[in-house]
Amino acid sequence: MKKFLLGIVFVLFAGIFVSCDGDGTEETTTRNYQYSDYSYYQVKAYDDQLEYSDGTFYVYYYSENCGACISIKSDVLGKVSHLESDVLLLFDVFNNGLDIESSFNIEQTPTLIKVTNNRFDEKYVGVSEILPILNELE
Repeated sequence: MKKFLLGIVFVLFAGIFVSCDGDGTEETTTRNYQYSDYSYYQVKAYDDQLEYSDGTFYVYYYSENCGACISIKSDVLGKVSHLESDVLLLFDVFNNGLDIESSFNIEQTPTLIKVTNNRFDEKYVGVSEILPILNELE
């Protein structure tokens, strides 16, 4: 019985230890991601949309007051800095103007485009199309 109780105490202690960060404050299961924390990945000008690299990369078009963008914000920002081989850039349509590059035929946010060899390749619109692509990125 003592071993059983010690086991329960150990599991509870381990659970508390894992759910707290270094200063003892409890972490939430979803981090409070902010686009401003990812300025390195922000595309600031229309001309830069296709010019990041000669390989393949993705550009995510969002607006901070778009409900669908808000719903996948933690998915997008959680992925962007943890990619090892793929590149995901961010484009704030509100702060960069609403006249999105017409050749991409982007009419709403969220939209994700795939750029290959500095050319528009594919477009994914809405949460249901974007999330599976995000999950495939490495």
